[in-house]
Amino acid sequence: EGSGYYLGLQALRAAISHLDGTGPDTALVGTLAAELELESWDRLVPGVYGGSIDRARIAALGPLVCQIARQDDAVALDIVDRAGTALGAQVGAVAGRLGLAAEVELSCMGGVFQTQGLIEPALERAAAAHIGRLYLRPALLPGVLGAVLLAWRQVGWSVGESQLLNLRESRLEGL
Repeated sequence: EGSGYYLGLQALRAAISHLDGTGPDTALVGTLAAELELESWDRLVPGVYGGSIDRARIAALGPLVCQIARQDDAVALDIVDRAGTALGAQVGAVAGRLGLAAEVELSCMGGVFQTQGLIEPALERAAAAHIGRLYLRPALLPGVLGAVLLAWRQVGWSVGESQLLNLRESRLEGL
């Protein structure tokens, strides 16, 4: 939920709904057809089942959905809002399981957060139902290196500035 794949899949569903007369008009119809190089929307199902429109290609539509949302397309805005809401609910659930109800610091990573300020408001609204205060922070390290930090702390190792510097430098070297 809330991933680029989610955004792309929901956008395709919205486009199909519009085309079959059950959904509102949206700029997603023309934009997605062009991006997927569909001569006709009749080519979508064969493309999906034939493998030319795979999960990666659908996930790659996420930034395009955000771009259309930034143009005030109501359907795209709704998709992005639902994605943020789903992510916020997940943050709230994880925080609850970890006993972090008062304050949570969160670094958001991934393609859906490249369009800063679009998905975060819905995430914050949904998380607020479970968390007293959510602080969104920029990620200093990739997630895998954040896991290294957590593991070090779990075994009681002191994490100082030199370890953080080493991790940042290893990040720059391709980790």
